[in-house]
Amino acid sequence: MALSHAGFSIPGIHETPNFGDWDRQEEFTSVFGLKGALHQFGGLTMRTINYRILIFNSYNSSALLLNYLSSLENRIGTVGTLTQTGVIARTLNNILYEGFVPDGSPLYSAQLGWHQDGLLYFRQLSP
Repeated sequence: MALSHAGFSIPGIHETPNFGDWDRQEEFTSVFGLKGALHQFGGLTMRTINYRILIFNSYNSSALLLNYLSSLENRIGTVGTLTQTGVIARTLNNILYEGFVPDGSPLYSAQLGWHQDGLLYFRQLSP
């Protein structure tokens, strides 16, 4: 399974995305002495999407991994299409990239090279 956002590849293995509830524009009004209530619904506005991910790409030095993580950080605020490939493939439009929060320090293994575990944060803007 691979991820890409706005054409930028995010290598590694990720878990199933965690979708937040849609924020809704709505207002409820009731007036003292009158039965019932008024409900105005203005539509859906946005929701969060988070991926737990292990980022790796056979980086043979910690500097290469940190350079990639820096380029990922420079993309904060980018809006584009989020694409997930693999057994479960999906494409989500109008996605704002909000950042990557690492869990601990980068690690090295013979199979993966230098790698970093963490959480990717996105926000899907109104559908």
